[in-house]
Amino acid sequence: MGQEAEPLPTVDAYAPEEPVVAAEKRRAGHLVGMWRFFRARDASLLGKVLLVLSVVYVLSPIDLIPDVLPVVGWIDDLIVSIVAATYLFRSAQRYR
Repeated sequence: MGQEAEPLPTVDAYAPEEPVVAAEKRRAGHLVGMWRFFRARDASLLGKVLLVLSVVYVLSPIDLIPDVLPVVGWIDDLIVSIVAATYLFRSAQRYR
């Protein structure tokens, strides 16, 4: 009966910080790569223009499918965003 109870484990025991820090470093690397991609003179001018145009398309009220239609109107914006983000991530990897 003289035994003391073990202390409860802390939150840090279940969620170490190392994976979070690694994820933040990767995210920072992606942002730096994107910035360098847009600043690089040897990067494709057409790629830069297409990325800017895709942002303008998503933000503009003029669409191929009007946004007034629920869900269906957002699909073209979603597709343009996915294609642009995929291109940007692949292109920016060279500049990390």
